[in-house]
Amino acid sequence: MFSIFNLGTLPDDWNSQLGCKIIHSCAKNVWCGMVGDQLIGPHIFEGRLTGEVYLKFLRDELPCLLEDVPLKTRQRIIFQHDGAPAHYTKRVNEYLHQEFPGRWIDRGGPYPWPARSPDLTPLDFHHWGYMKSLVYKKKVNSREELLQEIKEAASH
Repeated sequence: MFSIFNLGTLPDDWNSQLGCKIIHSCAKNVWCGMVGDQLIGPHIFEGRLTGEVYLKFLRDELPCLLEDVPLKTRQRIIFQHDGAPAHYTKRVNEYLHQEFPGRWIDRGGPYPWPARSPDLTPLDFHHWGYMKSLVYKKKVNSREELLQEIKEAASH
């Protein structure tokens, strides 16, 4: 089984399309996972994504997101990161070594992430671009609308 988890960002490079004046950034870090042909998530991070925030997600949120995945499948998941700084902290690496022993890909992991290879996963190769095209399809006037558009795009 080929299992992929990834983190993507829907950046705030499109303020000119918004229907209102934006004082604060509307960028959101969005996590989605893929197990076989099943999309897991999304999980939308509020605020700045740090190693501590990401570790809290791994400990507290990820198990809930994986509840519908059969135990046998969860035990074979290969957790794949893309080299983002929040993924590569000592505490995150320690947690991954403990929870996914020998089953994760990233800098410092049992399987190193290949340099300059951001599109080796279906999420990077297809899903984030597709999701962004859905989110950007219409003007967004608030953070709440942005979050709703992200959730709707993830359900397609």
